[in-house]
Amino acid sequence: MEVLIKVASSLGVVATFFVFYFRNFVFRRSAILQTAAFFVGILSAAITLLIQLYGLPLILPNDRPPLSRALIDAALVEELIRFIVIYLYLRRSGPTFTIVEGVFDGILVGLGFAIVENFHYSLNYDGFIILLRSLTSVPLHALLSGIMAFSISYALLRKPSLQNSGDGDAPAKSGLSGIFAGLRSARVWYLSLAAFALPWALHALYDAAFLLGSFTYVTPLILIAAFIYLENLFYRAKLYFGRNVLGMIGIDVEDLEIFLCQQEYEKWLEENQDEERPPPKLLLNEWSPLTTALGFGAIALAGLMLVLLNVAPETEFFQSLNNDQIRLSLLVIFPATVGIMLIAADIINYLYLRDVLLSVPMALTVEVNRKDHDSLMAICMDLLPSGLFISDQEKFGKNADVDLIVRGEHGAMLRVKGHVRWSNRFNNQLPVGHIVRFNVRSFDLFVYRLRYQLWKLRRLKHIV
Repeated sequence: MEVLIKVASSLGVVATFFVFYFRNFVFRRSAILQTAAFFVGILSAAITLLIQLYGLPLILPNDRPPLSRALIDAALVEELIRFIVIYLYLRRSGPTFTIVEGVFDGILVGLGFAIVENFHYSLNYDGFIILLRSLTSVPLHALLSGIMAFSISYALLRKPSLQNSGDGDAPAKSGLSGIFAGLRSARVWYLSLAAFALPWALHALYDAAFLLGSFTYVTPLILIAAFIYLENLFYRAKLYFGRNVLGMIGIDVEDLEIFLCQQEYEKWLEENQDEERPPPKLLLNEWSPLTTALGFGAIALAGLMLVLLNVAPETEFFQSLNNDQIRLSLLVIFPATVGIMLIAADIINYLYLRDVLLSVPMALTVEVNRKDHDSLMAICMDLLPSGLFISDQEKFGKNADVDLIVRGEHGAMLRVKGHVRWSNRFNNQLPVGHIVRFNVRSFDLFVYRLRYQLWKLRRLKHIV
């Protein structure tokens, strides 16, 4: 009976997450394609279990500390296998691929992975601590896989991968040559770190909390943090075009990010310079009746359980839960966590910080130097890791090399080399100017951007 309860509860959480995140998927696909990633997740879980049960004992001692097992056996192996599987799966995506689609498929991989893992727990372990772990591991795997898929999808929509995987009718490269070409083109040393590091760290913290036995109260904080971060990524992903549109325009996703940032600044300058402009809001008034009711219902259930635990602690059901920590976690903290996540899904403006930074443009002056041309002065509204948008109608050649000297009111100066990726000189319906991409993401660029962002934050007095 206990096994059936564990499996049924896990299936219920999987179905709930599928329905909840399906609201973000606005493009039609066949039922087979919608669920294919789920079965890929099941396959990845089977591979992971084989490595954990039969591979690791051959090379690592079984009597290692719990923290070591959390960092390596669970978090490292599971996230590494899932990273490889998600990358290979998304690498085969079609010409209309979008980042939203990639994140959704990543979530499905995580749900498929969680099903197999929870079934394994149910058959091999006893006790309600395993039920708690099963209930919380489903959202954990789904959230971390979605976070991982965002960075992988972003990498696959960079220019070289865009050309290899669906720009026009060009077929994707197959086999090892296609894999290595994709890795090189996506600067995997940078983007894979973003895709792997955070999921691995959160997963390690989650497993350490259970293996150490005294920190299960930390798990709700991990789930809430991962949920809010993934929701923010979904909001960002909806801003980006698909592969076919990017290929048609002749830019990639990093160029698009620079373009969208400039467009937002110009919109502010054109429409919102009056003093009566309302400030950006952290909380929105978009209350979904269903999710709001379920959220407050879960919180009310947690409150009721907390009262009953204090009023009638000797109840037979409460006593069947082995100890106070399991009772509080399973009956109070977990329902309250689900309630908070459901409510936060609709009322939080996940682009609040971005909107706040955009609300006060702080221009930088850019000196542009080209070979055999006089230098010119231009304005840029922001500085992104990949490049900037300079507002000027000067004619540049395609992929023209430029040397930039960037200065701001905060007093610092940056020298950086770049090349022109896209230009608009006469169409006033779009930002007029040029997208310039940096040739190298240097340490000096990182330090300059950090100082620039801190300077902007200090200027935004209304945050305080």
